[in-house]
This record gives sequence, structure tokens and C-alpha cells, in this order.
Amino acid sequence: MLHPTKTSFVLLNKSDLLPEAVRATWADYFDSKGIKYGFWSAFVASEAQAKARHDAIAVGLEGPSATEVLRHFSQLLGLPPSGSSNGGSSRTKVLSTEELLGVLEDVAREAVEAADDDDPRKSDPSRRFMVGLVGYPNVGKSSTINAIFGAKKAAVAPTPGKTKHFQTLNVSSTVCLCDCPGLVFPRFAASKAEMVAAGVISIDRLTDVRAPVDVVAARCGQLQLEAVYGLQLRHPVAAIAQSGASQVSTSGSSGVSKTGSAAAVQQQQQLSAGALLLRALARARGWTASSGLPDEVRAGRQILKDYTTGKLLHCKLPPGSEPPGFAPVIAPLPGTVNSMLLQQGWQHHHQQQQQQPVARSTVSGSIAAEQQ
Repeated sequence: MLHPTKTSFVLLNKSDLLPEAVRATWADYFDSKGIKYGFWSAFVASEAQAKARHDAIAVGLEGPSATEVLRHFSQLLGLPPSGSSNGGSSRTKVLSTEELLGVLEDVAREAVEAADDDDPRKSDPSRRFMVGLVGYPNVGKSSTINAIFGAKKAAVAPTPGKTKHFQTLNVSSTVCLCDCPGLVFPRFAASKAEMVAAGVISIDRLTDVRAPVDVVAARCGQLQLEAVYGLQLRHPVAAIAQSGASQVSTSGSSGVSKTGSAAAVQQQQQLSAGALLLRALARARGWTASSGLPDEVRAGRQILKDYTTGKLLHCKLPPGSEPPGFAPVIAPLPGTVNSMLLQQGWQHHHQQQQQQPVARSTVSGSIAAEQQ
């Protein structure tokens, strides 16, 4: 429970990966709950600053202008170079760095104005507004601070838990940012598999990869997985039945292969969608463990890293939505989103839902594509 003179603001990082229709759905949900929110991408903001800095150096300038940064920002989002239309309406646009700073300052000022007269923040006009960034590990808190400053001010790493202590940084004459270590509350946390898929738990040290890969496979859909990894994932029973039939036809009437085929079918039926994906990817890449079997751990870590970085994409919808989420056929690279392609993926998903209301398995289904 927050103090009455403090307020919260939900900042949705990696919003460059969301089509405008999904952002609008989340905006409607937050508006209905009275929650203050903003869409943001630390990756796009940092890349825009880096590109603008490179251009400035090329022409002999000391630093990039705000106009050049905004131009690269719009280009990375696949938008026309305009100063105020960063993707849709004011509710759904991905905020630029300057816009985010303005929003944070406005929200902090409202909290101070709502305080009692004896609040020390009112008696000291020169006191900066304090904005704290809190959340799960590895969700982009330090990356957001670095994007706002335009240079590395906070330690950043893809491994959760890089920030070990509180760090306050004066970003302007009126705003001070506080970078906090990632917080995990067991009472409110999801399963361990979902936390791994969310990047909350370190992937490099993970050995049990099947459960989190099951989560990723169920979210991303067969067509996207096949497109990203160049695989052909067929229904396990159908695949084994075909191989079994060929074995029987070549073995004559001895019946020896029938027993082996039945055992193979039974074993394949016991494998989850994630296990089938792990084996298929390991075999396709030639990754073999010391036992001679496909290296599922290496394949699993690769899949999980691709999911946490946005190479594999699943768009989650607000609570109570039906379906609860969708996956495009092909996930775009982070920072290079083509909103039209994602919009087509959204429409394609709804058409499939209308034509095929019964949910099917993602990887193990022969026709399924973007089930959540």
C-alpha cells in the first residue's frame, strides 16, 4: 500500500514489440482501473541516441541534437519522421525520452501537490522530485535510466540481479531517479517456469529447461517457431506412424518392427511440446551432449534467451481477455517493428479463432499456429 502522498506509474518496457491494437487494449484496461501508465522502449531509445551520436561525430559535432534523436527514434519504430506521432494516439504511442521525462515529472508533481501542507517537499521548492524504478529483475529498470541519460550510468547485464544496491541519479534540475534492485515477491510470483521465461531467473545456470520451454512453446505457436528456427514440427503421433509404416513395409511379415514402432509411438506421446521442440532444435543445430543424445539444455537456453530478448514474441492481453494472448507468425527483431505486419498478424489470429474455436496444441498440433 503506497503512502497517500505518493503515486505509482506503470511503465511498460519493450512496447515497440506490441502492435497498436494490443497497446490500445492495455490502455483501455488501465483506464478502466484508474491506473497511470506509459508505453516505452529502452532499447529503441538507446539505439536512437547511439545512431544520432554517430551521425553527429561524422559531421564534426560535439553531440547529437534532440531533433536527430527523435528522427532515429521514429525510424526504428517504423513511423514517419514527425515530432509528435510516435505510434498511434496519445494513449498508445511509444514515449520518447523527452516525453517520458515530462510524464514522470508531471506525475511526481501531482503527488507533491496532493500532500499535506506539513510535507517537507512543499516547504523546499528546490527539492527534486524523487522517482523510484521498482519491479522484477531484468525488466529494464537500469536500461531505462541509461536511455534517459544517454550514457551508461547504471550497471546493466542480461543476467538478473546485476543491480545490487540503491542508486540515485539527478537527471535534471527537478527530477532525481532512483534505481532499485529487482524485487521478487514469492506470494505474488507465478510458477518457476514462467519466471524463467520472463527472464527473472538466470538462464545461463539453468539445467531444467523443459518446463520453461513448454511455456514458451505454448505461447509462441508452431508457425513462429518454425519460421525463426527453420524447423518442421509435425504432429508426433503422425510422424512416428509414418516412420513406423515405412519400417513395417521394409521388414516384410516378420513383425519385428511393429513392436519397435509401437514403443516409439508410446514414447513420443509422452513427450511434451517443449521436449519435442528441444530435440528438434538440437538435432537441427548438431548440438550433442556427452551421452550422444541431443543437447536439450543448450537448445533450451537458446530458446529462452530468444524469448526474453524478443526474437520470439508473444503478446499478452489484459486479464479477462479471450484469448489471453496471441503470437504473430513471425516475430520482428527488437527495435525494427513493422506495425503493419503485426497488425496483420493480429487480424489473422482473430480470423483463425473464428474459424477454429477449439484450441489445439501449439508445437505438437499439426495445424495450430498462434495459440497462447
